[in-house]
Amino acid sequence: MDYQITYLRNLKIKRIFINTHHLSNQINEYIKQKEYGRDIILLHEPVLLKSGGTIHNLLKLKKGAFSKLLVLNSDQFYFPHPEIWERACIESSRHTAVLFPLNCSLKDGYNELVVKDNLLQEIINIKNIQKNKNDSYLTFSGMGIINMDRLTYVPGVSNFWETVANYKSDQIFITSARDYHYYDFGTSQRYFETCFKVADEFDSQVNLFSRLGIAGPIMTGQKSDCYDKKVLNFSKFPFSNPQNYQAIILKSNQKTIINSTGLYFNELIDEVV
Repeated sequence: MDYQITYLRNLKIKRIFINTHHLSNQINEYIKQKEYGRDIILLHEPVLLKSGGTIHNLLKLKKGAFSKLLVLNSDQFYFPHPEIWERACIESSRHTAVLFPLNCSLKDGYNELVVKDNLLQEIINIKNIQKNKNDSYLTFSGMGIINMDRLTYVPGVSNFWETVANYKSDQIFITSARDYHYYDFGTSQRYFETCFKVADEFDSQVNLFSRLGIAGPIMTGQKSDCYDKKVLNFSKFPFSNPQNYQAIILKSNQKTIINSTGLYFNELIDEVV
């Protein structure tokens, strides 16, 4: 959460709305302790409104207070090229939604965006994509700019593609999928892979933390203490890895014995492929 707030402030975002549902009390307490300031606003959803309803709930609460809303997932970081970001900001004045895409393949498990002249034509469900497993195609990154002035309020639970970015009744702009950097921590598998990707970048001048504007030397020092190419160890205790598995030790109260690839949290093991 701290890194997301840093990311958004670097983009000169004036107000940051954090939707909460699961673990909302813990999030509330954490934000209070951090004393972030008035630009951080928590919006609790007693009932999950889905990705469309969340935006319309904000439209109802803050109607007229602002015209542009940057939406993104809390477990992902998407760094567009500056020229593409500038183009997106311009296009958001004449489109209800401007969305940032990713290049992916079937193994990533995402739906496909069909785009013509930067406009969304169709969304193909992953089950219906007719491509070879290594063929590249476009999908939605989860980040986009919404023109709130162009939305008509829809109450309650709703789907993003029906009530916000409805390409069947509106022109939805898709930016170019080039020169971006993307980090996805959204599932156990992706968290595992991305943590090692981030660790592998530590020695380079450009990495996740430099993109966030966080000092590199601090992170380099952390790397020497917890990273040995196979194991990321965030506990204070040693580990044994006789079979040379890849693993991330998130927390431990004793020496960890690594006997499979995965995430280790005390006695819990979340195995990944």
